[in-house]
Amino acid sequence: MVEEAPPAAAPKPAKAAAAKKDAPVDGEAKESAIANQSIRVNVELLENLMTMVSELVLTRNQVLQILRKHKDSEFAAPLQRLNHVTSELQEGVMKTRMQPIGNAWAKLPRIIRDLSHELKKKIDLIMIGQDTELDRQVLEMIKDPLTHMVRNSADHAIEIPEERRRAGKPETGKITLNAYHEGGHIII
Repeated sequence: MVEEAPPAAAPKPAKAAAAKKDAPVDGEAKESAIANQSIRVNVELLENLMTMVSELVLTRNQVLQILRKHKDSEFAAPLQRLNHVTSELQEGVMKTRMQPIGNAWAKLPRIIRDLSHELKKKIDLIMIGQDTELDRQVLEMIKDPLTHMVRNSADHAIEIPEERRRAGKPETGKITLNAYHEGGHIII
């Protein structure tokens, strides 16, 4: 004998209000939507994929060179399509390696807060363009030099509040990090 479960009752107003209260706000909803649309991929797998795409690009270039010598070839149309698809694949794989520069900046507010306390200086850290994307390897290469530059700015470029007041400056010094794309380059 099979028993059926009773039909689910409609939520009562109190439960509906509680559900609304627990619903994510706009920022949380956006983060949740992004999290649902992203996956973690092993870096080694991405590197291998990049290597294979590079090999495909080299082979495509060799075949296109042969095609230039034989202009009337029946392979012209399929090779042009191969050229287009290979270029799009290369661009897509390159995008998978991109990360926001904000990832490299993540520890800097804490460093500045600690230095500010240690050096008895008032320092504001302003970060603009955290969403600017860089290749993962480039990001790793610049992380330490960037941290060093910010520490040096706090140590040597910003005076203690009394000296700043005497110089007619605000008591709080500012360190500004700015990253943006310009003319095919990333300016930091």
